[in-house]
Amino acid sequence: MQVEAARVLIDGPRSGISAAAAAGSSGQTGGVQVLGGEHIQLRNGAFVSISNDAVVADPLASQPTLLRLAAPEIGLQQAVATAASSGNVAASNIAVDFGRLLLLDRSGITTSANTGNGGGIRLQ
Repeated sequence: MQVEAARVLIDGPRSGISAAAAAGSSGQTGGVQVLGGEHIQLRNGAFVSISNDAVVADPLASQPTLLRLAAPEIGLQQAVATAASSGNVAASNIAVDFGRLLLLDRSGITTSANTGNGGGIRLQ
């Protein structure tokens, strides 16, 4: 999934953009890209996430996925960008590409996994 605009604002509890693979699925979540020509702002409980609850026979056969935020200025204020896996498939990677400013105010950029690997986090 890709969201692209000059200015992206996600504001409020339970407001967000996400992709998920449910338990019993193939474990392929797909990627999430949020692209801002000027800035991306997440605040007040907002989120961008990829979650994977699948348990598959061969977790290494799953294609790696990516959660990406890209804009000259990115601000998270009481918000999260997260990739999580509660099954045996690896969590997605997270890439945050910013030009001038990355602001994290009581916020987080995290990956987590149960029996799979936690994804990597790249800030640049």
